[in-house]
Amino acid sequence: MFIELQANLPPPTRRTHRFSAWKGGGEALRVCQAYVTKPQPPFLTLVGVPGLGKTHLALAIAWEWIEKRRTQPLYYQVEAFLEKIRHGYDHGGNGSTGWEPAPDALLDFAKRVPLLVLDDLGVEAKTEWAVAKLDDLVDHRYINQMATVFTTNKLVKMLPDRIADRMWEGRIVTLEGESYRRKRGRSH
Repeated sequence: MFIELQANLPPPTRRTHRFSAWKGGGEALRVCQAYVTKPQPPFLTLVGVPGLGKTHLALAIAWEWIEKRRTQPLYYQVEAFLEKIRHGYDHGGNGSTGWEPAPDALLDFAKRVPLLVLDDLGVEAKTEWAVAKLDDLVDHRYINQMATVFTTNKLVKMLPDRIADRMWEGRIVTLEGESYRRKRGRSH
C-alpha cells in the first residue's frame, strides 16, 4: 500500500487502466507488457493524438511494475509535476496547509525512482525554467539508464532538442486511430 501511495497513481486506475482492459492494437500492448519484464531500452515513448490510450498503457505499466517487480514507480502528468515543484519554491518549501518537502525533493525522488512515468510531455508551458527542470531530470535518467515511460501528443521532433535526442535512443511506439472518446460520444 505504501508503494502505491508514493507512486502518485490515481486509485481508480488500479482497476480501469490495466493491460487486461486494453482495447487497442496489439503492437503497443505487446511492447508495454514486455517493458515491465525487461525495460530495455530504458526509455519508452508512447506517441499519438489524444484518446488513443497512451495514458492507459503507461498506467498499466506502472501497476504491473508494482505487482511484478515490487519496486517503486512514480507517475505524474508533466504540468502537475512542474507545478508541484514550482509550488515548493513559491512557498519556500512550506505550503500554507502544512509542511511540504523542499522544492527539489520531488525532482530528486523522480531522478532515483526505479520507474518514472511522465504523462503528456510537451503539453506543459514552455518556459526556460520548465525546460531546464525536465532536461535535468531526463538527462539524469538517460545517463543512468533508468526505466522511464513518456506519453506525448507531440511528434518527438517537436519536443525540446536535448530531451527528444535522448528519446530517440529508446523505443518509440506510435498509436494511431480515432479517439475512443469521440467514438464513445457518437454511440450515445
